[in-house]
Order: sequence, then structure tokens, then C-alpha cells
Amino acid sequence: MKKKILIYSSSRADIDRYIPIIKKISDEGIFKPILFFSSFHKKEKFGDYKYEIKKLKIKLIENNFNKKLKDNYSSTIEHYCSDLKKFNKILIKLKPSMIIILGDRFEITSAVVPSILQNIIIIHLYGGAVTEGAIDDKIRHAVTKLSNVHLVLHKKYLNRVIQLGEEPWRTKLIGLDFLNELKKTKIMSKKELFKKLKLDKSKKTFFATYHPVTLEKKDHRYQIKNFLDAIKKSDYQCIFTYPNSDSGNDLIINEIKKLINKNISKYTFLKKLNLVEYTSVLKHCDAIIGNSSMGIVDSASFKKPVINIGNRQTGKIFPKNIIQTKNNFGDIMKSIKLSQSFQFKKNLKNLKNPYAPKSYNLSKFLKNLLELKKNNIYKKKFVDKVI
Repeated sequence: MKKKILIYSSSRADIDRYIPIIKKISDEGIFKPILFFSSFHKKEKFGDYKYEIKKLKIKLIENNFNKKLKDNYSSTIEHYCSDLKKFNKILIKLKPSMIIILGDRFEITSAVVPSILQNIIIIHLYGGAVTEGAIDDKIRHAVTKLSNVHLVLHKKYLNRVIQLGEEPWRTKLIGLDFLNELKKTKIMSKKELFKKLKLDKSKKTFFATYHPVTLEKKDHRYQIKNFLDAIKKSDYQCIFTYPNSDSGNDLIINEIKKLINKNISKYTFLKKLNLVEYTSVLKHCDAIIGNSSMGIVDSASFKKPVINIGNRQTGKIFPKNIIQTKNNFGDIMKSIKLSQSFQFKKNLKNLKNPYAPKSYNLSKFLKNLLELKKNNIYKKKFVDKVI
């Protein structure tokens, strides 16, 4: 019988990242992947991502917590506690060999804590990064110390995990498998895409995502105003996507909706995009604007200019296509102008994505760890850095 791996999905933000990992585990045939949807997968507000999972033909367990997810801390904690209790019950019932968690969302700790208490191996995807403008930074590094195995995106991130005292044999550089999914995806024609989105294919177009900056909550209204004023002044069309569920998302959603109501022919606001739509927008947009990791990590594969606003992504490895700007109207406008200059675009012609995936057999790596380090994998040793 195949050993079970229970995969915790915190929200819509990690689904695209997980899909190639789940495919790899399924295809390699050593382990049986089972996916858990947290209560933060709220269909009515952020869109239903189950349709992507159905294609994988794996078991899906959902925490259908019956309370509405509101934009306040009390509601967030209620959902978090519900996830913790539900995930604990699933661990007891399924007895998986290990769990996989991804990234830096605070929700993932609701899977980590019961797994530690039940001595279940924790595999952490994409630790070692830095995002100085968000609470995610604290979560990511804490989860690194709570996990048993680390699969990372970049050599610098691998070194940082080791710097945190982790034993090198627990770490592996894998890059981002999702970039291969983008490469393999059949892209819609520009005419077909813009017809579907009800936009003008002859006009310059932004692809925009703006998330709450969790360490700068008092400035949210000022920040979103500058972001939207710059888009409006630029005279670009814009394809907006929904923010994440962090506190402050209601303000962002409402302000974008107000803008669209006044300019319905120039803007569209999407809760979700399937892989074909997402890849096609990346291909056909003129620039990406906002503060999402999508601009930092995915965009380089399409050689697209990115206007990255504010501090949310500060500390990540930035490819050459990133134009970093302060969150004020004047600086954003200057960055938009620079993004479309001949020289800047010329510099992107030979751009390589630093997050490109590596060749590796995930299941074999995990199986070897279980067999070779069976007595040690639970017992972590802090490796002191020689000074």
C-alpha cells in the first residue's frame, strides 16, 4: 500500500504552485497525495478553485466551516481555529507518513502544530525567502524551524535555511515547478483573450494585483489610492485580480470596484483565472503592476516589465525585469514610463528566470530521507554557524 502524503492548501494563492507538485507525486507512484482545503478557501468571496483539483483525480478534503469569512481579526481567528481542529482530526483518521505545506501564509501553522504533536514529518516548500513588508516573513522562518525537510526555490534561500541552523541533508533546491506548467500551457490568441475579457486588444494593458501590506495597515487607504490613481492617469486598460484574504482586502476590493463602475469598458476585475487564462494574460499584457509575488517570480518567464510597488516584496530575489518603486503617485508614474522605454525592454531580451525549476525526483528524495535518516528525521539538531 502506498504511503499517504497529506497536503495542506491554505487558500487560492497556493493552488497553482501545488498542482505540478501533486502531479509529480502521483506520476512517480511511490506516495498517495491527499489534498486538504482550509476554511480560507471561501468560494463566495475569492472564487472556487476546486475545478483545477478535479483534473488531478486525487482525494480532496474540505473544511467547510459554516461561518462567513469577514475582513476582521476575530473572523480570521475563528477560521484558523476551525482549521486546526479539523486538520488534527484528519491526521488521526488518515495517519499520513508526512504532510506538505507551502509558503508563508499564517494559516499553514494550523497544520504544523498538530503534525508536530503527532510526530508526523513536515515538508516545507519555498522557505528561506524574505519579504520585509509582510508578517509572512515571521511565519515563513518560524515554519522552517518547525519543519523536518525544506524544498527551496533559489540557492540563496537554501543557504538562508541552513543559516537558520538546519542540517544541510534536510534541504533541496528544486526551483519552481509551476514555471514548467506555464511553459507547457497552450496560450489563447490575443484576439480571443481580449474578446473574452471584453477589452480592446489594440490598447496597452496592465495585469494588476494589489494585496494588503500587513505591516503598514494604517497606510492602506493612501496606498490603494496612489495605486489606482496611477493606473487611471496612465490611460492603460487593466486586468485586476482579487487580493488575498489578509486584513484590508475589503478596502482594496471596494476601491477597485468603484473605479471599474466609472470606467467599465477599460477595466475588468477577476476572482480567478484558470491556467490557460493566466498564462495568456501574462503573455499578452504590456506590463505587470502591484505588489504580488506573481510579478517577482512568474513574470520573468515572459520577459514582462514589472512595476513592484512598496515594501511588501522587499528582500526577495528580483529578476532584471522588476522596477521597484515607492508607493506614491509620482514615483509610480515614473516607473510606468520607464517600463515601456525602448532601452528597458531591450535589456529583457535575454532575461532568464532565477526561479527556473530543477530536475529532481521528489518521491525518491522523500523516500530516501525516510529510509536513510529514519531515526533522525524527527530529531532536529541545530547546526551552529562557525564565526
